[in-house]
Amino acid sequence: MKKRLISMKRLWLAGAVVAACGCATAPRPVRQAEPYRPDEERSVRVAVAKPLEEAEPRAAAAVAPAAAGVDTTPAAPSPAVPATAAPAERKARVLRPGDQIEISLQAIPQPVLLRHVIDEQGRVNLPFIGAIEIAGLSSAEAEKKIETAYIEGKIYKVITVIIVPPESEYFVQGEVLNPGRYPLTREITLSMALARAGRYTEYANAAKVRIIRGNQIIDVNARRIQEGRDEDIAIQPGDVIVVPRSAF
Repeated sequence: MKKRLISMKRLWLAGAVVAACGCATAPRPVRQAEPYRPDEERSVRVAVAKPLEEAEPRAAAAVAPAAAGVDTTPAAPSPAVPATAAPAERKARVLRPGDQIEISLQAIPQPVLLRHVIDEQGRVNLPFIGAIEIAGLSSAEAEKKIETAYIEGKIYKVITVIIVPPESEYFVQGEVLNPGRYPLTREITLSMALARAGRYTEYANAAKVRIIRGNQIIDVNARRIQEGRDEDIAIQPGDVIVVPRSAF
């Protein structure tokens, strides 16, 4: 019994010693913040950017691949729309054999005004240069040709040629209200020429209109032209349009 009590006392003393050691551990002291000093240099960690050459492959790899079934082929460029073609310029009237014209020679010591009729060979006879062919040319082309002939022939160094073209005419006969001669100052068609001569008379046969052009005779159904079923015909200088009388 006595030994047992001694053992219990030893155990109690040992426990007391352990408890005393744990309580003797001192707490960690609290670290106080240092006062702020603006003039003190502080180290700053700076993140260095990677070179662009290294960043581009990663950026390309980050692009998501195209979804399955989606065509990623770039679309072909749409074909260029052709510009609307400009309307053809109206063809100028050309000079013909038999035309009566006036030729004015200007910018020379003694200006000259000449009146000529283009002969059968299409020529006119001019001072110092003789015969020169101008049939088949427009007035502007004929002026240029005569000027060049005078300058190349060393007759005049400077010359201006002005040609007054003849006034073209056409004629309307037959069953219209105003038959007669009409000036052809611009390009017109058969329908326009007939409208200029007034409406048909009550006896007119518009289905058998005739155009006499030199030795050529052209039969035209003017009613079909007015209805838009046939193409209209351009009138030329000297044309004679005849509207016949109906048989009924």
